[in-house]
Amino acid sequence: MSLFKTAAVIRYRNSVLPETGIKSPLQWFLEWAGGGKTASGIDINPENAISLTTVFNAITLISEGMAMMPFAPHIEENINGRVNKRIYKEHFSYPLVARRSHPYISSYNFRKVMFAWACRYDDAYAFISRKGSGNAISMYPIHPNRVVPMITPDRRLIYEIDGKEKIDYINMFHIVGYTNNGITGSSRVHLAKEALGKAMAAQQFGAKFFGKGMNVSGFVKTPKLLKDKDAVDRLKQSFIKAHGGQNNQFGIGVLEDGADWISNEVDPEKAQLNETIKVDGLMVAQLFNIPLTMLKFLERGTAYANVEQLAIQFVKYTMVPWGVNWEQECWEKLLTEREKEQDKIRYKFNFNGLLRGDTQTRAQFYNILSKCGAYSPNRILELEDENGYEGGDVHPLSPGTTTIEQLENETQNTTS
Repeated sequence: MSLFKTAAVIRYRNSVLPETGIKSPLQWFLEWAGGGKTASGIDINPENAISLTTVFNAITLISEGMAMMPFAPHIEENINGRVNKRIYKEHFSYPLVARRSHPYISSYNFRKVMFAWACRYDDAYAFISRKGSGNAISMYPIHPNRVVPMITPDRRLIYEIDGKEKIDYINMFHIVGYTNNGITGSSRVHLAKEALGKAMAAQQFGAKFFGKGMNVSGFVKTPKLLKDKDAVDRLKQSFIKAHGGQNNQFGIGVLEDGADWISNEVDPEKAQLNETIKVDGLMVAQLFNIPLTMLKFLERGTAYANVEQLAIQFVKYTMVPWGVNWEQECWEKLLTEREKEQDKIRYKFNFNGLLRGDTQTRAQFYNILSKCGAYSPNRILELEDENGYEGGDVHPLSPGTTTIEQLENETQNTTS
């Protein structure tokens, strides 16, 4: 029995992964992967779901938001008996995760691609290229449709690419979104395909509704029946030529022989298209855990403070979980075993800039932390992207009077 078939049987028996192959996928596998017709008659899968503007907006918000966040390895150091944390620029992985993850792709674009895949497929893969020493030097994104995770007979997790090449677990950077087993993602697009199918059907209906096929601007009503089809066509064409199109707008029309013009204006509100768009927007917001106001539906944003708080919630409850996912995968796949045992290096996104709120809120926050000695003036300037100054690393307990350092010196002098 081949490695692929053996692994398929093992994962089937243990309900870890579905049993099928890439070259001959079964229909149920296609539906499991995110395809299949919905009750609305629309085929929904991760490939075409992004044509919905709200889905596109949601994925763009998450992928671009995560891509622009500062990200780097941090190290904990013991300096004079205190734990000091700093960005570890000397680490071999710093250029890889903070500057350029791929020979031709910046760190920003690498993360943007990976998080966009993670949102659409709930899986994102990148092959890790290493030096002879084992240190990672670059990562190459691989489309989720090309990769199948599988368990070998000796219980190892490997990744099969295009049904041929097999990559060991430690050499595949893998971001898993929603999952039922912790190993593979379960596409949220597939899980919500009925709701997305309805939204897609409404979008297509709206396009046709306002197109030539379903929205007649008006009718020419004649007092008697025109039996001659050629006469009907001549009347229609002559009227369109004289009054149709952008160049003939606002002109004065003349109808002869008792003919009348009957306008056929259609109100989108009566057609319930606007309401359908709002409902579908709420569904997509729930699917990707994004505040509705961030998808450009501002009816729920009653005030600036309300919108700002929703934006902060987006960072805390949507971006931070994705960030933890990415941080832990970097820790697992990029650090050496010795570094993992020492447990002094962490990969971290810096979300502080998005969580600080407005100027007044930040000022109150810094004031409280500076009075209790938690933040030095230079630390506050650093968080505000400003340069520090000499002597600004002291920690005052009350403005301009006492510092922690002075109290320590007084205690040492007393005891000596």
